[in-house]
Amino acid sequence: MVDPVDRETAGGAYQWYVLGLLVLIYILGTVDRAVLSVIAEPLKLQFQLSDKQIGALTGTAYSVTYALAVLPMGWLIDRMDRRALLSITVAIWSVLTAACAISSSFIMLVAARMGVGAAEAPVMPASLSLIADVIPKRLRNTAISIYVSGAAVGQILIFILGGWLLMHFDWRRVFLVAGAPAALLAALFYLTTREPNRGALDADLGAVSAKAPKDPPRQVTEVIRDILGNTALCLAILGYTLVTGVGYSVTVWITSFLVRVHGMTVGQGAIWAGVGFGLCMTVGSLLAGPLADRLSDGDQRRVAIIPAVTTVLGAASGTVMSLANGWVLSIAGLSVFALMAGFFISTATSLVLSLAAPSERGITMATNRLVSILLGTGLIPVMTGAISDAIGGAGSIRPALLFTTALLPLCTFCYATIYRILPKVQSGCTPALRKGEAGS
Repeated sequence: MVDPVDRETAGGAYQWYVLGLLVLIYILGTVDRAVLSVIAEPLKLQFQLSDKQIGALTGTAYSVTYALAVLPMGWLIDRMDRRALLSITVAIWSVLTAACAISSSFIMLVAARMGVGAAEAPVMPASLSLIADVIPKRLRNTAISIYVSGAAVGQILIFILGGWLLMHFDWRRVFLVAGAPAALLAALFYLTTREPNRGALDADLGAVSAKAPKDPPRQVTEVIRDILGNTALCLAILGYTLVTGVGYSVTVWITSFLVRVHGMTVGQGAIWAGVGFGLCMTVGSLLAGPLADRLSDGDQRRVAIIPAVTTVLGAASGTVMSLANGWVLSIAGLSVFALMAGFFISTATSLVLSLAAPSERGITMATNRLVSILLGTGLIPVMTGAISDAIGGAGSIRPALLFTTALLPLCTFCYATIYRILPKVQSGCTPALRKGEAGS
């Protein structure tokens, strides 16, 4: 095993190579997860589905199995070779996404999406755990923002490429194109990377060669009990749940919104959604990390300022997007919302990771994902669809999206409170998950 603090793994090209592969995995995972957003209207017509069923297919079908798998996967992440676990599960969800192309019924689609949800459960927790052990602490916010930007790049790819495919082929071809590449990437990741030591880069920045404490991994229930006793971490998880849920719901419904409210074709709506949401969120994510590293200056509590401010701006731009009469102003509102989403989602992720103990990042980030999937990306898109169904009519998606983006001020409260209650830190340390443990 290569010591992670040597030149190859703690600096230079290798750390960015590993990050690049993890970003590519996240991009393809986002493509596979968001593919239904692009083809929601063709699926609705072919299988005679309601908006609530579309919401369940894009949210609940994926989230139920994800929720069942994520904590066991978090337990494995803290105990086994993370690159092997990632490679195996990436290959599985790649095959299952491609298999959706042969679905002949709504039930078959639901079953395939449930399999994708279970296989994708370890992707983000394992990736963030690896990033924390490969990227030096002084660059961690930047690395996380680059990683999170993969979601936005995935949105660009699936909306623009998916929109183009729908103009020339049917929805089944979109599934095939979305699912196939990840299997090759899984093999490349396994063959060209190494498993780093855990926590070695969490030593003081001036003594990066020092070894981190090698505490034995604790049981899932013990870690969750500590999470519940950590107010700042609970608020960070709640904030992450809301920002990711609102952002995901907008991506699920924006193409349908542009089709129903502004009269675009499905292909046109998907392409505009890819440009307006995906491109702007990518820019926001890439700007957020360097800003957070500069702003924090060793005091991670300052990072909470960024999502506290940008969630307010996100709610305002979401209102413009939802209520604008013309499509140009609506796309402008969407673009500003996506730019803010890049800021608040990447910094929300960084805050949760910074509050996790090095030896328990797998379980902590898995718990974070469990809550966000169940209450955020699993529930909020269904809520948006249910509101649209309850109101009825072609324009009913407009007030549904307005209500959805109006949830963001709750996130503002979470991050303002985190800033207030976290102790001010002069060095590079942050509060640890366990009482009395040195900061990560």
